Amino acid sequence: MCGNAGWVDISRKFWAFSGWKRADLLIDGRSYKDVANIGGWPVNTMVVEKGRKSRVCEVEVRANSTQANMRFLGRCLVGRLEDGSMALPTSMEVQRWAQNMWKVTAGVQVQELGGASFLFTLPSVEVQRVLRVRWSLGGRKLGLEWWLPVGCCVKQGSDISEVWVRILGLPLHLWDCAIFREIGEFYGGFSRVNEETSQRLHLH
Repeated sequence: MCGNAGWVDISRKFWAFSGWKRADLLIDGRSYKDVANIGGWPVNTMVVEKGRKSRVCEVEVRANSTQANMRFLGRCLVGRLEDGSMALPTSMEVQRWAQNMWKVTAGVQVQELGGASFLFTLPSVEVQRVLRVRWSLGGRKLGLEWWLPVGCCVKQGSDISEVWVRILGLPLHLWDCAIFREIGEFYGGFSRVNEETSQRLHLH
C-alpha cells in the first residue's frame, strides 16, 4: 500500500457492500453534525389567545407556534430517582454524573423538574443508546423515559397547596413569556418574568 490509499479503497468497498449511500449522512435534511449538536431552547414567540369563562382563565396556544419547543423537547429524557425521601443531588451533580457515565461526546444538559425528577437534554442520536441501559445514581435507580407533553403535569385529583399565585402543571413546551404575560394579566397584572424562569434554569 502507498500511504493511506489502500485504506480508502477498502472503505469504499465496505460501504458499497453495505449499501450505504452518501445521502444517509442527512437526517431530516440535516447533517449528522447538526443532529448531534445539543443547541438550546429555541427562541420563538408563541401565539396566545386569552378568554374568560366565569372565574376561569382560558388560554389557547396555537399549536404551530409550539413546534420549535416540541422538536427540542423531543430529544429530551425525563429521569426520576427512586426513594425521594433521601437528599437529592443538584442538577450540576447529576449533569457531571451523566457526562461521566453516558460518554456523550456533545455533552449532556440537566435541569431540575422538581422533586426527584430531572430533564436530560442530549443529541437525538444518543437518546436511544442511553435508554437501552438501566442506570443508577448514588445507589438509587434512575428511571428514564421520553419526555411527553403531559410529563410532570399536575394530575387530576392531586392534593395541591398554593402559595400566593402559583401556576402548577404547565407543560414545558408552553414555557414562554407570552403565556406567562397572559396568565399574569388575568390575575391582577403582569410585572415581569424572573430571569431564572425565562432562562429555564429551574423548570419545576
